[in-house]
Amino acid sequence: MRKLFFILFIFSPVIAFTQPVTQEWVRRYSGLQPNIGSSGKSVKLDSCGNIYVLVRAASDSTNGDYGVLKYNSSGNLLWSAYYNTPGNLGEQSHAFTVTGSGDVYITGITGINFIYHILTVKFDSSGSCQWAKIYNGGGPGDDAYDIAVDRHGDIVLTGGSATINGSTSYSLVIKYSPNGDSLWVRKFTQLGIFNVTTKLVTDDSSNTYVTGYYQPDSLRNHFLTIKYDKSGSLMWYSTYYYDPGYQSDLAYCIAIDTNRNVYVAGISHTLSPGYNDNSLLKINPNGIIQWARVYKGIWGNNSCGQPAGVVTTPDGSRIYYVTVCENEAFNNSNFVTIAYNSIGDSVWVRRYPINKFGIPQNNPSSLKLDKSNNIYLTGSVYNQSSGDDYVTIKYLPDGTRYWVATFNGPLANSDDNANDLIIDTNFSVYVTGSSSRQNSPFLWDAATIKYNQVIGIKPNGNQLPREFVLEQNYPNPFNSFTQIKFDIPSIRGSKQMKVQLIIYNVLGQEVENLINKELEAGTYTYGYDASKLSSGVYFYRLVVNGGIIDTKKMVLAK
Repeated sequence: MRKLFFILFIFSPVIAFTQPVTQEWVRRYSGLQPNIGSSGKSVKLDSCGNIYVLVRAASDSTNGDYGVLKYNSSGNLLWSAYYNTPGNLGEQSHAFTVTGSGDVYITGITGINFIYHILTVKFDSSGSCQWAKIYNGGGPGDDAYDIAVDRHGDIVLTGGSATINGSTSYSLVIKYSPNGDSLWVRKFTQLGIFNVTTKLVTDDSSNTYVTGYYQPDSLRNHFLTIKYDKSGSLMWYSTYYYDPGYQSDLAYCIAIDTNRNVYVAGISHTLSPGYNDNSLLKINPNGIIQWARVYKGIWGNNSCGQPAGVVTTPDGSRIYYVTVCENEAFNNSNFVTIAYNSIGDSVWVRRYPINKFGIPQNNPSSLKLDKSNNIYLTGSVYNQSSGDDYVTIKYLPDGTRYWVATFNGPLANSDDNANDLIIDTNFSVYVTGSSSRQNSPFLWDAATIKYNQVIGIKPNGNQLPREFVLEQNYPNPFNSFTQIKFDIPSIRGSKQMKVQLIIYNVLGQEVENLINKELEAGTYTYGYDASKLSSGVYFYRLVVNGGIIDTKKMVLAK
């Protein structure tokens, strides 16, 4: 029996373990008017594990409103809240953020007849609107694209503001207090005829970093990254273009490590033959570009789309971003996820086919790290039988593709597009987006999914094993996360036995006791997060009723 199992394990290791991710629930929301529909634009968490979804809240009567949903971790809708500007102007939300205590801040635009200004709204944790602020820069239009809460609890947003005659535009950063008081407004006016910043991050001293682009003339765009201190003083700005022959260099993503190095990713567009490459920059704390890396696509001269996100480990030892590129035959596209080290060397590149021709817009849509520095991305893939489906992918830090989860809505050939994801402290993954529920006319719901990963102990199936078995962990070697499976048979009618699963170092010292309790007979999988351990060789031992069943070696390679 044991020999047969060993052969199966060697040739088919994935079969020996439970699926590492399961779909716990799906929640659909049709919006203010079900005959118009809704979509999930972004997802956030508070410190209690509640889930917040920014929704597109279309309406015939009010021309569209800001909308937000709050679910608990079981998927129960706690409340939905909306904001409509007096006068029934049209609102378009672009970004939101949620504090640990559950305060929600949304920013975007409000207006009518192509004249729009920035609207920022606060809801408290019960969904009550606390305040709404409109910023009018005096010109024909203002816009906000990103928002964050800094360490001191103040709200920072970034975007663009047109001049009075509309001939130029400035990068705009606004800071509000939690009470809605305007603390400062900064317009960056030193470069070119057009400036806009679309993403921001803050550091542990409440400095603000924004990125976007500016036009030095009517023919070109260059990366633009700016740092302000907490009082709004300009600390530095940094510009970048890849090559004089390139027409457009547009920055779309920004991240920062604990050493205050800044990472910016975007696209660089050639005049001829008209391809898009991707550029990634590392900017030091003084605003000096340390290195720039250009990715020219899968084939070297085909086109890549807009990066969906750039993320970094806290210490800056690994930097990741994800983009979408045409494949060699130009007949479909691939997600491309790239890992770099701190000096800009490419560590690995991973591709995932999405079966779409050309470069789809906003696809992939989001990239995040969990607390063990595993990498997650979401977007949509095309399936001939089911249409566009959500796809969510997890990579381990070494580039191993650990799992892929897809979601197809209720229609046989539906249009399902994921827009954002987030991971909680228990490694549950939440994905939101739009999922069609009717084809004629087309109607979408905001569909939010919760995925659970096997962290800790999980029983598998109902069949009782005949003997004790401790299997080799998978994957092995591993980077931070692995699974350990074991069998506990029933002995002389005993319903429960004292089970221990213990980790030892090479000196034989106990590192961690993963399980130390009574278990019923059955097959179990333990999802082990070893992120707090150093790289090296470890041993894990199964002990039942005080007797050693087996000991195996595992290798942690970070």
